[in-house]
Amino acid sequence: MSEINKNKITFDHTIDIAGSVSLREGTTLDMDMKSESWFESVKFRLQENKFAMYSLYYVFAMILLAIFYPLFLPLKPTSTQSGYGIFYGGGSTSYPNLAHPFGTDGVGRDILSQLITGTETSMIVGFGSIAISLSIGIPIGLVSGYYGARKEEFLMRLTDFFIAIPFLIFAILAISMLKNSDSAFLNSIPVVFIILIALGVFGWAGSARLVNATTKQVNNLEYVSAAKVLGASDKRILRKHILPNIMAPIIVIATLGVGGGILSEAGLTFLGFGDPAKDVSWGTIISNGVGYVSLHVQIALSAGFAVFFLTMAINLFGDAIRDALDPRLKR
Repeated sequence: MSEINKNKITFDHTIDIAGSVSLREGTTLDMDMKSESWFESVKFRLQENKFAMYSLYYVFAMILLAIFYPLFLPLKPTSTQSGYGIFYGGGSTSYPNLAHPFGTDGVGRDILSQLITGTETSMIVGFGSIAISLSIGIPIGLVSGYYGARKEEFLMRLTDFFIAIPFLIFAILAISMLKNSDSAFLNSIPVVFIILIALGVFGWAGSARLVNATTKQVNNLEYVSAAKVLGASDKRILRKHILPNIMAPIIVIATLGVGGGILSEAGLTFLGFGDPAKDVSWGTIISNGVGYVSLHVQIALSAGFAVFFLTMAINLFGDAIRDALDPRLKR
């Protein structure tokens, strides 16, 4: 029974909520059961997508190959020694055989060795360029989206300027100017390094736009307003509350950017920007094989398929991450 004493309500008994719940016979309650974490949910969705997992395994294998490629080289990629061993399956522009599974190019270099070595170049350009572009685009997008007003106006107009710059034309001009320079130092800079810098410095505008839009959305949510009321600094809010909650689209654009960097490197080296005798990349293999495409199509196709499969795997995995990180998807 309950009694009221001077606006104070007291109860002479307690209610056992657990005891008041009726369960079917044989049913037990797991009191240690925990809700599924965000990481486990994303992992489950990725594992459900078989193409995404195969793509991840393939990309991981290519990364390991790019790191440890010297261990797998059958021959030195720039060596023309095979061109003199025609009786042993060598010679210039030889067809695929046991000694040279992908044949040799016009001067007798082993295509397989060049393909393995070119993996390093593609990975360096792909991951290096997106690292540079994100290191520029994320801070610009965060600052412009969080503060708004004049800062956003200035930074977004700067972003529009970089979006309007035709990257390929700039990269071609930069490579031509450096290679035709009278400076020995500038001439010694590898073309791959120039492409990497050009991709990173002029490829950040898209990521800045994306981060700006997502930052403005998160900035209007309740927990960010609560952090401001509690006196949290802008730096802490950006680092602890906003950035972790906009990582999903950043991860997606990063994976897609790696594939774009690999394609750009292959395209520029295919156009002849580089030294085919010294630089080894998938683009130079394709460029060297164009002249023999009528009789030795395997030279160009081998590197072309290498670019295609790696870019396709990265894009498929990027799409899978986008779907897995989408909070609106329920399983």
